[in-house]
Amino acid sequence: MDSTLHDFFRTSGTLEDLANGLTRLGGTEVLVAVTVASGYLFRRAGLAWWGAGAPAASLWLCAVLTSALKDIVGRARPEAGAGLSSMSFPSGHASNTTALAVALALVVPWAVPSIRRRVCLAVASVVSLAVGWTRLALGVHWATDVIAGWALGAIAALGVVRFARTRAAMSAAARPAQMPGD
Repeated sequence: MDSTLHDFFRTSGTLEDLANGLTRLGGTEVLVAVTVASGYLFRRAGLAWWGAGAPAASLWLCAVLTSALKDIVGRARPEAGAGLSSMSFPSGHASNTTALAVALALVVPWAVPSIRRRVCLAVASVVSLAVGWTRLALGVHWATDVIAGWALGAIAALGVVRFARTRAAMSAAARPAQMPGD
């Protein structure tokens, strides 16, 4: 299955140029910049540390899990990615982009209730799918690497954001009620 899908998605010419540009969205520099900026903006919007830090925690957790899985599985990359230093499974671009995108999609409506969660999840899906496609189009990952990356990123983000929401609710419930005029 992987070989067939690998050949199907492999591109050249203009699509390869597009893939080279889009794949940068899943690179460390972009992901860290978006993470730092979003954390700052969420705090400015009044979101508690638990919520503001959830995208960063999701990205960090996913990066650690991705690295561990690459070492454990030890799967070689397809021929086009043979010169890259890391192993193939799971795709770090797909997992880390998905972790951050899903975390942002869940935290943005928490910070700004007027923004609909469905819209945020649609944007997150498009970004995650686009970055995953680039890894296949460039021939540096197998399809199962990308699928596993998407799943790992989504699971990391869902777990971290759920934890953050629970902690934020517990913190709010533990505060003493203020008396009028306080």
